[in-house]
Amino acid sequence: MRRALSPFAAACFVLALAPVAVRAQSANVTMSADRTQVNIGDTFRLQVRVDVSNAQAPQPELPDLSAFDVLSQQVSRPMQFSFGFGSQTQVVQSTAVYLFVLRASQPGRFDLRAPRVTIEGREYVGNALTIVVGGAGSPQGQQQPQPQPQQPSSAPPTGTLDGAIYDDQAFLRTVVDRSEARPGEQITVTLYLYVRGALRGSPTITREPTTDGFWVHDLLPPARTLDATTQVVGSVPFRVYVLRRFAAFPLREGDLTIGAPTVTIPMGSVFDIFAGGPQPDVERTGVPLTVSVRPLPDEGRPPGEVHVGQLGLEASLDRTQVPTGDAVTLTLRATGSGHVQALRIEGPQLDGLRVLAPQTRDEISAPGDLVAGTRTFEWLVVPEREGTYTIPPFRVATFDPASGAYRVVESAPITLMAAGNPVGGSIPSAQSDEARPAPPDAEHVAQLGPVRTRSELARGDTALADRAWYPWAVAAFPLAWLGLVIGIAARRRAAARGAQSSPQKVTKEARKRLAVAESHAAQGDARAFYAALTLALRSVIEGRLGESVGSVTHRQLERRLVERGMSDALAKRVVEELEAYEMARFSASAAERDEMQSALARARELIGELDRFVPTAEDER
Repeated sequence: MRRALSPFAAACFVLALAPVAVRAQSANVTMSADRTQVNIGDTFRLQVRVDVSNAQAPQPELPDLSAFDVLSQQVSRPMQFSFGFGSQTQVVQSTAVYLFVLRASQPGRFDLRAPRVTIEGREYVGNALTIVVGGAGSPQGQQQPQPQPQQPSSAPPTGTLDGAIYDDQAFLRTVVDRSEARPGEQITVTLYLYVRGALRGSPTITREPTTDGFWVHDLLPPARTLDATTQVVGSVPFRVYVLRRFAAFPLREGDLTIGAPTVTIPMGSVFDIFAGGPQPDVERTGVPLTVSVRPLPDEGRPPGEVHVGQLGLEASLDRTQVPTGDAVTLTLRATGSGHVQALRIEGPQLDGLRVLAPQTRDEISAPGDLVAGTRTFEWLVVPEREGTYTIPPFRVATFDPASGAYRVVESAPITLMAAGNPVGGSIPSAQSDEARPAPPDAEHVAQLGPVRTRSELARGDTALADRAWYPWAVAAFPLAWLGLVIGIAARRRAAARGAQSSPQKVTKEARKRLAVAESHAAQGDARAFYAALTLALRSVIEGRLGESVGSVTHRQLERRLVERGMSDALAKRVVEELEAYEMARFSASAAERDEMQSALARARELIGELDRFVPTAEDER
């Protein structure tokens, strides 16, 4: 059977590797400098440009630059493809630009050899360039000994180059759309796989690119086909697959690294089983890339946190008139581009309003690979006394990286009216004529019988005051009213005791929330997991203090815990843990199972310490 299928397998192999017709290749290599005469210590720019038709621009043989200090170098590879399926003709236009910032360190005349590239055995040579460096004690134009030029090579580029280490069988390439950014500015990262030949299965990423210091959002759909394009590297055709594309937002300043990924590649064809067995899998590791994150400019920067990107704010109330003690929902929608999910907005703080901890919802979209979305905050607001409250505008400072300008966006103010709702009603001090009850009409008078005065009643056979039941009848109404008042007060005290649950009950409820969080961790739902941890920790704090802490900031909560007798170290741990939960809900690394298990263990330990905390009474402080 093996001999019978070998011709078929060979035919498939030949058809799979049959090259398409390629038009004639050509290349143009140029070298230029912004200045050719400089003095010692001056800096200048040197550019080598390679334009290639019908092939990818290979790495050129560059001139020797050891006579200068190389301050920086940059490689850009803009590329365009055009395919003609009717004639099976492929047209490729590609460009590689090598830009160097050099500093003259010694006087003399330096002749830079012409750069050159080799494509399929043919060499293309650019132009030479002379740089004259003048300086004290060395006449300008003095001839200096020249270093030996590099030997031309027709081999493909080796070593680290433009996010890749070349391999003639397969290699990985990581590309970022910018190497410099601001905190919160989007960086688009793409991981490519270059394979020479065919694949018999899907590649497996055994180690993802690490993104410590970034918040990331995947830009590719979870269900997709792995399609390949063709690129020529050093005259060798490769099939190129996009394995990952994600948006990375720097969370801090400094040099941040996108780590090297590792991929297992099933090389070969499905027909290899009929020709001696399949080829062994190969493993390839990419190279790390460094992104320089510069701080936001100081000039014109507003105080507080700054959102990088566009933003709009819209605030609303579900009701604008409520009775005192009734809750309304205050909603704030923040919509824009950038890392909207990092927004942290404090609720309003007005005397007479109690504001509970907010619930947040996020909607993320990425049209054209540009991440945007909406973060919705919802606070429960309870007016504690009657009056008219004006909720001030919410304000957020923004920075536009394109224009380099700051701006403060804000929502419109909102008015809330709370009507009085005293228990048992109110007794007016005086009544107007309109408020007095109307006199009974004649029909009602006839039904009531004859009207008798107080003296006529007293002259009856048996006066009411002399009857035995009269004192009890007179005292019945006040006694009933007193019993009603005492009952209401007792119910209120019972409700207050119920609101301030016993420590055992609070701890039991908190452990139930920890169990819910553990189920979310098992399902891989990081946001629900950290939200459950936050509720568990806050419930224990509120149960211990006997008061709500939902409307206070983290710093205010820390001060409040210390005021009630908690040690500075424990109060700081509580606040840091709450802040960590808030940040972890939107961090990709926090979704790892080990990290969630560690957070769960810390929460159990912290709740155990809070269970032993006995706060100082209000009147003892």
